[in-house]
Amino acid sequence: MSKATIDNATILSELRALSREVKNLRRDVAFVLPTESLDEYAHPKRILNSYRRATRKFPPRRSA
Repeated sequence: MSKATIDNATILSELRALSREVKNLRRDVAFVLPTESLDEYAHPKRILNSYRRATRKFPPRRSA
């Protein structure tokens, strides 16, 4: 094998580190930008109820 060959474990650890960094950047951007208000929609209660049902059925993943 040549020196250019990188094992899968190294690639996987680098991808995980990159994924964590992207998640942190997205969280930072979401913190700075204002969130959307449901008041602008015709049926905000329906949207909120749908969101709550969806998060109960498919809970968001917690980032480490």
